[in-house]
Amino acid sequence: MAATITTNGRKKISTFKNEFTEKFPFLTIQFLDSKRKEYDENQNLATVRAKKGADISISGQNKINSLESKFDKILGVAVEVCYSKGNKLIRTKSNNDKTLSELNKWCEVNGYDRIGKSAKLEGRTNKEKEVSKTSKRSVKEQIFSLKSELADSEAENIENSNTKFNYDLEEILKVVKSSNSKNLFEITAFKNNLEQWEEFCSTKINKTDVFLKITRNYFDSYWKAKISKKDLISVLEEYIESNDLDMSFQINWIFDQPGEAYNDFDVELLEYDINKLPDDCFDIKKNKREINPYKIFENYSINIDDSETLVKASFSWIECKSDTKSIFKLYSDNIDESQLEESDSNELDVDEIIRKMQSDLWGGSSDN
Repeated sequence: MAATITTNGRKKISTFKNEFTEKFPFLTIQFLDSKRKEYDENQNLATVRAKKGADISISGQNKINSLESKFDKILGVAVEVCYSKGNKLIRTKSNNDKTLSELNKWCEVNGYDRIGKSAKLEGRTNKEKEVSKTSKRSVKEQIFSLKSELADSEAENIENSNTKFNYDLEEILKVVKSSNSKNLFEITAFKNNLEQWEEFCSTKINKTDVFLKITRNYFDSYWKAKISKKDLISVLEEYIESNDLDMSFQINWIFDQPGEAYNDFDVELLEYDINKLPDDCFDIKKNKREINPYKIFENYSINIDDSETLVKASFSWIECKSDTKSIFKLYSDNIDESQLEESDSNELDVDEIIRKMQSDLWGGSSDN
């Protein structure tokens, strides 16, 4: 690994990335535009840089945070060094004070993925989003669950019959309309791809304002919402027309909790007066004081002033409850295929399921 990598302007991004990964097999590098989206890899470096600065040579001794800063200051382009876990790219956060060689070795020792040439940050490209959205519009690739009985229904009936699928949704709508509960409906949603957003925050320390930016990265996450009967009916009617969970359920979602995947957040200081910050905002290393934004985030009350979504994840499933009892559960097209294999061969009796639901929820059936 003695040779260095250079940033010749004629070099394509794809070529640069391949050279980078060839040198550091567990790492890759992203070139990002002003919206933090990755540039097309077919562009060359001269077309994405804002400055025609000096050539940057890259070796294993480069610290990651220094390298990313060099690209910004010398070439005017944002870059992020990434590694991968479970085929999902992770941007360096707490590890950005390591050298490239140190991080590459750390990834190897700790069981992270060897990078492939086509590695991308999940949910990042417009093309991937477009393909995902198109697939969700296909009724044949969706499955829907009405309490536990529908999860065990015959897969072939749902897969081969658009009419049956829409009929089932109409029955859900009838159940919701017949509800006499005075409470709001509780909606839980699960997303199993990258949701990324920024929060711009502020706090006061020793009577001085401190401003921070928190970037949250969740590769799976749970969300909650409460919705009126009228709004739920409207949402379901929209879903019957569109067959698209993401488009239909545009309600006031609140982040509930992360899932089981690798999830993290990054804290960055935007404005502060270093002379007025107390010792609990610093790390002390060899008699040197280094400001630590994570300590400020942990030790002081933070006000969220504004937020912005960077990457919007898609719903995997949405469940609705009334007075803690499950009403229905809708799945997107990315449902685990094992759920289809477990289905039995009995014909689905929707009317019977509706009667059971009404009996469980309200003590009897309703006239519609």
